Amino acid sequence: MTISIRTELSHNYSFDSSIDCIFKLTLVAESRAEAKGFHHIIVIDTSTSMAGQKIELAKRGAEEYAKRIPSGNRVSIVTFSDTVHTYPETDLSKVLPTIKAAGL
Repeated sequence: MTISIRTELSHNYSFDSSIDCIFKLTLVAESRAEAKGFHHIIVIDTSTSMAGQKIELAKRGAEEYAKRIPSGNRVSIVTFSDTVHTYPETDLSKVLPTIKAAGL
């Protein structure tokens, strides 16, 4: 395993104010194994408070997450508001466009 350390300063020079410093640690595995046989469940809030850009961002996030799931795994979607809907082992490209924020 490799450890990478990086620092970032809020600004380069300071005469009368403090400087904030952030340390970022990254662990890099020597080898990777592909995870198979997992069931990923994506849960999306479809209540009215998610209307507009929020629901679109949630759907886009679900799409991006699903793209990173290795083959050999299953994906289901659960939506909830005043009711719960399940889409077991579904094709996201067919289900996501139908999801709307319309609950309570």
